[in-house]
Amino acid sequence: MFKHKIMNETERTWLKQLVCKDKDLLFYSYLTSRKSNTIFFGQYDQGQLTSVLAYLKGLSFHAFAYYRASEVNPDLEELIRYAYKELKLSFDEVGSTIVNDNDLVQFQKQKLLYGTPKQEIVMKYSFLEKEEEDLSFQSEIIKEKDFAQVSKLLKEAGMPFFDEASLHTSPYVAIKNDQNKIVAVGGFHLFDHEIVELGNICTHPLYRKNGYGKKITKHLVSMGREKGKDIYLYVFRDNKPAIAMYTLLGFSELTSLHLIEFKPHIFNK
Repeated sequence: MFKHKIMNETERTWLKQLVCKDKDLLFYSYLTSRKSNTIFFGQYDQGQLTSVLAYLKGLSFHAFAYYRASEVNPDLEELIRYAYKELKLSFDEVGSTIVNDNDLVQFQKQKLLYGTPKQEIVMKYSFLEKEEEDLSFQSEIIKEKDFAQVSKLLKEAGMPFFDEASLHTSPYVAIKNDQNKIVAVGGFHLFDHEIVELGNICTHPLYRKNGYGKKITKHLVSMGREKGKDIYLYVFRDNKPAIAMYTLLGFSELTSLHLIEFKPHIFNK
C-alpha cells in the first residue's frame, strides 16, 4: 500500500539531483525558481519514493507539476486525492499540469483526465540570428502606468498562463502605435539565474504580420542572456507560425509535452 507525505527541504534537495532541467523543466522550476511558493507531495512504496505532485501557490488557477521518481507504477488517484485534501481544495476544482507521453498514458489509464490534452513543446535558445536591425519600430520596457493596457491585451487574447502578479515580478516589453497604444507585448514566466522562461508574447490581431512578435522576442532574449545562460519557452504544437519564428531566432525543440487538466470528483473510489 502506498503512503503519502509532504516532503521536507532535505528530501527536496535530494530530489533535485534526480531531475533533468531540459527534460523536466516545469518540475525543475518548482524545485528551484518557484520553490518558495511550492508544496511537494510524495508517494512512497515501502519507503521508496515513487512519484511527486507539486503545487504552486498564489496563482489564479491550480497549477501542479508531476514527476515520476521510480519504475513503480504510481497510484495517481490516491496521490491527487491526498494533495487536494492537504490543500483543502474542493474535489470540484480543476487542476492542471504538463506531462510527457509516458505520464499522459498513466493519467489516461487511471481515468483522471478532464477535457482534452493539448500538445505543447519546450524550446531552448541556442543562438541569436545576426541581421541588420530594423529601426522602423522599437520595443520598450513597460512601466507601471502601462500595466492596465498590457493586462487587457493579454486577457483579450486568451493567454492561458498570464497572471497579473507577473507584471510586478519580472520585466515586460511592448511596442506602441502612433497613438501610444500597446499593440504587442511579451514578458517572462521566470527571470532568474537558474531559468529564464519567455512567455505571454502576443500581438493585437489588427497589427499582426508586421514583425512585432519577432522584435519582442529578440528584445526578451537579449535581456534573458544578461540574466542567465538557459532560456526557454513553451509553445502549443499547432501554433506553427510561432514555432517557425522562434526557430529562426535560434530556438530548437527540446521535448514534446501535453497540457492536461484533472478533477478528483470523477474518480471511482
